[in-house]
Amino acid sequence: MLSAIIHGKAGRIDVSSKTENISWRELYKSREDLLTAAFFSRWSYLSNNSQHILMSNWIDKKSDFKDFKIINFWPRYNLPDKEEFSYVEPDILIEFERSNVLIEVKPPLGGDQYFQQWEKEIAGYYSWADSNNIEKPLYFLAIGRIGNVEQKWKDNVLDKKSRKPEQIIAIKWRPIASSIFNLLESKNIKSSK
Repeated sequence: MLSAIIHGKAGRIDVSSKTENISWRELYKSREDLLTAAFFSRWSYLSNNSQHILMSNWIDKKSDFKDFKIINFWPRYNLPDKEEFSYVEPDILIEFERSNVLIEVKPPLGGDQYFQQWEKEIAGYYSWADSNNIEKPLYFLAIGRIGNVEQKWKDNVLDKKSRKPEQIIAIKWRPIASSIFNLLESKNIKSSK
């Protein structure tokens, strides 16, 4: 929550209306940035092994997601081809020693994922990576509201770019939650602090 407030993403709750009362749970289901902050602000407290297990479940079992470096909330990347916007703000960039994961979150009651947003976020990331001499593999993870995501979307994004992510993964919230519950039950979860 603090991350959302710090980055100006918490929004406002209209409390002047006494006829309607909204629960925090419902609020989080509809507010992308609140859900992002609530879910991922705890990421750095997980052990490297726990982070690796979760990312491997969500993305690729063969990739190395150990040696976590930093999590960046709403990084701002300049767009190389400035059309209507000059920058893009993906929800999360998680940097590991040997790879980076760019994440776009959609809450259960929010808008759908769409590939034009993915394209811009990936282009913005590579513009930033080029200017900072970062050449690690990139994985793109779209979480939630993927009902209309088809394989052709992923192929379309990958076909258009000269620099491409290693993988583009679209996943629903249920497998995310299941992998966390499985990790908790396995007792492999340990705090990094």
